[in-house]
Amino acid sequence: MTSLIQVAIGPKLPEFGSWNWLGEGLSQNLHLPFAVEQFADVVHPPEADIVIFIKFLPPPQQLALVARNAKVVYLPVDIYGSCREIDDACASIRCLSKVLVNRQRLLRYFRGYCEVDYIDHPLKFALPEPRLTTDDGPIIWIGQLCNIRPVVDWSNSEWGNTKSLGREIWVLTNHDERNASANSLGFASGDIRVERWSEQKHIEYLEVATAAIDIKGNDFRARHKPPAKALDFLASGIPVITNRGSSVDFHVSQVGPSPLYVDNWRNSLTQEYRKAVFNASRNLKENLDPTAKWEGFRRNLLPLSTLTETVKH
Repeated sequence: MTSLIQVAIGPKLPEFGSWNWLGEGLSQNLHLPFAVEQFADVVHPPEADIVIFIKFLPPPQQLALVARNAKVVYLPVDIYGSCREIDDACASIRCLSKVLVNRQRLLRYFRGYCEVDYIDHPLKFALPEPRLTTDDGPIIWIGQLCNIRPVVDWSNSEWGNTKSLGREIWVLTNHDERNASANSLGFASGDIRVERWSEQKHIEYLEVATAAIDIKGNDFRARHKPPAKALDFLASGIPVITNRGSSVDFHVSQVGPSPLYVDNWRNSLTQEYRKAVFNASRNLKENLDPTAKWEGFRRNLLPLSTLTETVKH
């Protein structure tokens, strides 16, 4: 008979992509010997053998109490705005059994405080089969409203202006439906479609896009954001436009053709380039297959448990 390892995962916050991507994914894919429970109250998680915090941690004193009775794992998911913020949180970080980061660049900031490891984001919103894009679709951007400013600035520049593009930019975000106009978001051009995000709309955008925008800002948080959406785009066969030196640029260049850049993408988006992205997409889908990646999470957690599998005769 197998002894179950009790795992508590939270805080459950469906308004954050980090929960929908990682919290729900872990909850659904940590199979035996794990028994998973979700929690909403970050300060008072349930008793468990392993407590996993996604993005948010309780205050240091409360975290220390949790760590007395459980192994504590933390997935920070771009919560820190600088390396100074990480250093300032050292009292909390030292309570942790392990930190799992989704950018290799972050590893060095946690070493010395606790055990740290790198994990890939599994694919989530990718087409079942990649498609070879054509030249007559829109340019799409999908993301949280708080990250839209670099896209607005690009759209208002000569390289992203829809009048010179000869095509629309479609924006899918968590906007307030009362303020759904492109102008209210700062776009100067009228050829912008803005819609509220849903999983169905997300897939619909992937089915028609010529290319996808994934421009990052220059602050610490933006430089260390995981390229999860960019990898979903590429695994769907959709070329990605980004800025030089961004987290997307760094990661995508390692797994396939170099991304398109905001200042010369139109010259590079050739039929040959689309075919190169399409050819690379199948390997990417295989390498980031959700089943395999969640199994990697599972193996990463197993050594933390103080329980062992026992067989009762």
